[in-house]
Amino acid sequence: MTNQDAKAATRVLYKLARNGGTRAECRALIADGGDVNIHDMRGQTALMWAACNGFVDIVQALIDGGADVNAQNSGGKTALMKAVEVGANKCTQVLLDAGADINVQEKTGCTVLMLAILRSGEGMIHTLLAREPDMLLTSIHGKSAVDMLSSRELVRDIGRKMRAMTESQIAARKKKEIEDQFRAAADSGTQKTRRIIKAKVRNRSMCHD
Repeated sequence: MTNQDAKAATRVLYKLARNGGTRAECRALIADGGDVNIHDMRGQTALMWAACNGFVDIVQALIDGGADVNAQNSGGKTALMKAVEVGANKCTQVLLDAGADINVQEKTGCTVLMLAILRSGEGMIHTLLAREPDMLLTSIHGKSAVDMLSSRELVRDIGRKMRAMTESQIAARKKKEIEDQFRAAADSGTQKTRRIIKAKVRNRSMCHD
């Protein structure tokens, strides 16, 4: 296989991700040296194209071939974000199962869940909530996912679930902060005790002398 063959396979692979094809075609191109992480000048990868087009077989083939599921384009968006924006639920599931970061933020600070609230339906939001995303993240405008939900006409039970998750995560964070403070205090107390013991040992040695 020559370098030219690999370049040709890469070009066709990228076109396949944009226009569609079969998993077998995709795998054959990868076997011929096609670069699964090929991207354009804006950082748009083959995986992003396949995800936003809902080509789940190509998404899976690219992942199997080693595509970076967390690569970001010039706007900070990932393949997962692209899939979520168009409501491609199957692609979303495949990407999440492959380790796509659900808490990644694009340039405006929006998370995957925020994009789902703004552009997708209830089904996609439920899919993401099942993966327990970080509810405490905010956009560059200081808006959380719960804040964004309140501006949309979505089912109330989603709001209740999201608020409950937010409260739970806040409680967990506060608990960790308290535990860290106790641990630091305990470490400090241990060091103080050691200093006192050392001082007493020195004093006793001086008395014996």
